[in-house]
Amino acid sequence: MEIREATAADIGSIARIHVACWQTAYRGILPDATLDGLRVEQREGLWRGWMAGTDVHTLVAVSEGRTAGFTRLCSARLIENPPADAAEVTHLYVDPAVQARGAGRALLERALRIARSSGYRTLVLWVLEENRSARRFYERFGLSPDGARHTDPGYLGNEAVELRYGVALPDGLTRTASS
Repeated sequence: MEIREATAADIGSIARIHVACWQTAYRGILPDATLDGLRVEQREGLWRGWMAGTDVHTLVAVSEGRTAGFTRLCSARLIENPPADAAEVTHLYVDPAVQARGAGRALLERALRIARSSGYRTLVLWVLEENRSARRFYERFGLSPDGARHTDPGYLGNEAVELRYGVALPDGLTRTASS
């Protein structure tokens, strides 16, 4: 499994995985109309902008010549007063066809190392409260809810609640169970 910085050539694969993961993982959590309305082309446009930002690391996991997943790490967005000196994983998605084969683990481990080596003291991310499998995954890496809750009906299409998870760096780098 190779983990590397994404390039413009990866945008199509990233957008495809992004849409497929939302349509698979969030079915029953977000409205069907929101999920069915997602388009790869629209996500490609968003990713062109997101990857052009400064202080951003977009990483891809490549396995057997195919993009298996991606993550995006940046300074924490100002949602619900994040901790000072916090990095944020804004996206971590693995192609549903290759989940549970190590890509998510490898991506999160690399994001944690980059955050720590960049001088951040905390790593945070937002996860849908009802996305229990993702929550268990993050908890295996020592992340836990920090009490912050957020809803964004304009983006999510309903009142689904997101929980902020966090971990102190560098102490949070050890997984507590295999994943």
